[in-house]
Amino acid sequence: MKSNRLKEIKTYDKEFWWYFAGFCGLVFLISWIPLILTQYSWGFSIGRIDANEIGDAIGGTLGPMVALLASALTFLAFWVQYKANQQQRYDIKVERFENKFYEMLRLHNDTVSEIEIAGRHSGRKAFIYLFDEFRFVYRIVEHEYDKWNSRSEVHAQVARLSYDKEKLAEFAYKMFFFGVGEQSDKATMHTHNVHTPFYIKTRNILKRLQNEYRRQSGNGSYVKLIYSSYPPIDLDINYVPFDGHVSKLGHYYRHLYQTVRFINQQEDLEDTYSFMKTLRAQLSNHEQLLLYYNSFFVDLWWTEKLFLISRIVKNIPLYLSDIGPDPVERFRKAIKIENPKISDASVEEELGELLEWYNPANEN
Repeated sequence: MKSNRLKEIKTYDKEFWWYFAGFCGLVFLISWIPLILTQYSWGFSIGRIDANEIGDAIGGTLGPMVALLASALTFLAFWVQYKANQQQRYDIKVERFENKFYEMLRLHNDTVSEIEIAGRHSGRKAFIYLFDEFRFVYRIVEHEYDKWNSRSEVHAQVARLSYDKEKLAEFAYKMFFFGVGEQSDKATMHTHNVHTPFYIKTRNILKRLQNEYRRQSGNGSYVKLIYSSYPPIDLDINYVPFDGHVSKLGHYYRHLYQTVRFINQQEDLEDTYSFMKTLRAQLSNHEQLLLYYNSFFVDLWWTEKLFLISRIVKNIPLYLSDIGPDPVERFRKAIKIENPKISDASVEEELGELLEWYNPANEN
C-alpha cells in the first residue's frame, strides 16, 4: 500500500498543460490557413473572395486538421500511460525504500537488544549505566585538567593544556570507549590530539579505581567508587568499569549513522522527517545523550549537519547534559554556522525545534 507520507505524481501536471496550450495554439494557427491562402492581399483586410476558393482551401486543410486531432488524442493516451508508468516506478521505489528502512530499523533494535554489560544489564537499560560511567570519567578528566593547569602555573616544566569543553568531552569519551589497559592505550594513543602525559596521569587514576572495584566486588554486588575531590565524585557500579565498550557501541553507532544517512539521501520523499521520527522513537533518552557526546569523538554528525537535519537527539534531557559542551550553545553555534545571517528570534525558534526540553525562559 502506498504511503500517504509520499508525494503522488499528477497525471495532468504543469508540464501537460504547457504541451496542451502549445497544441491549441497550433490548431488555431492552422485554422487560419484557408483565409490566409485565399487573400489577394497579404494584409489583414478581407476582400471579396470566390466561395469555391474558400471551399477548396478548407477541404485542403480539413484533412490535416483531422490528422492533428487524431495525433492529439494519441498524445493524450500516450501521456496518461507515461504518467502511469512514472507512478508505477515511483511506487516500486517507495516500496523498496520502506522495506529497506524497516529492515534497518529491525537490525537497530536487534543491535540494542544484544548490548549487554557483564551479563547484568542489557538492552536500553544498559545505556543508563553506560552514561553514568561516561559521566564519571568526564568529571574526573575535567577535575584533573583543572589541577594540571594549576600546576603549570607553578612549575614551568608542566605544559599548560588548552582544551575547551568539546575537547574534554572527546578526551573523556575516548577513555570511556576504549577503556584502560595495554590494548586500550594503543587504541587511544593512535587517535589524534592525545596529550600523552595528561592521558597517562588520568589513565592511572581510572586504573586504580578499576582495581579498587575488583578488590571490593563480590557476586555482582554494587561498589561505590570515590574519586577524591571537592566535592567527591562517586559512582555506584556492579561491573568492572573502564574496561572499554568498543565491541558494544562501535557497531551500534555505525549502523545508526548509516540509517540516518540513508533516510536523508532519499530526495524523492515528500516528508523524510516522519521516518526520522520513527527512528528517533526507538532511541531512549540515555541513548540520545550518549550519541550527543559521541559526536565530539566522531564529528560526522556535525560536519554533515545530520543533527540539524534529522533532529535525532531532540529528546535529550538537558538536566542530565550538564557535563561537557552545553547542547543549547552547541546547537546555537551550529545553526549560526549554517546560516550566518539568521536573526536571534529565528535561532530561538530553531532551538525549540531541535531540542524538546529547551525553554528560552530558563536561559534568561
